Amino acid sequence: PFSAMGTTTFVRNFGTRWTKKKKRKQARELRRAEMARLGIPVPKPHRWKDPKTPVVNAVPREEQERIRLERRKNAHLTIPKPPENPNIPENLPRLLLPFHNSVHETQASLKISPRVAKLLALSNGSQRRVVQAQKHAGMKLFQKRPGDTGSSAVQIIALTTRVQQMQTHMLLHPKETAGKRRLQMLIVKRRKMLDYLERE
Repeated sequence: PFSAMGTTTFVRNFGTRWTKKKKRKQARELRRAEMARLGIPVPKPHRWKDPKTPVVNAVPREEQERIRLERRKNAHLTIPKPPENPNIPENLPRLLLPFHNSVHETQASLKISPRVAKLLALSNGSQRRVVQAQKHAGMKLFQKRPGDTGSSAVQIIALTTRVQQMQTHMLLHPKETAGKRRLQMLIVKRRKMLDYLERE
């Protein structure tokens, strides 16, 4: 821009500050230009690879896909089968695990010593495991079909178990406002589910 007297006035541009980073960049560019003028090879960045370098032992994508599908198809052949137990009769129920193609015996076919059974009892489990077992036992009573977790009665049982757990928690921590609010929300949600069950 020009002033009224015709002389040039310089306006400072606040968007372009002469920072330390820009100073280092300019010094690096000047240094590389001087090296190029003197015929000195310019150093490459760390782990730089020439894009024109041919790839050795490259496999096409189609070949990789074919090898992957073949390995997946024959994966069950590489998994060793468990040894057959001659003490277990053939008429016992068997379980086919989804991650294995061999047949394994269920827990009904295994003999557990009383000490191990006592060790694995629910009374020795944590509070979380006990509450989870109680919830699953209650849900199993009201299931309409095996694996039913979405029917109204099953959801009400799950909410009731959670409400009881929160009530026990609030007895130990009566000043916890967030827990009290969550308990109220669970009770309201269970009330709505009960009303919906009555309308069905």
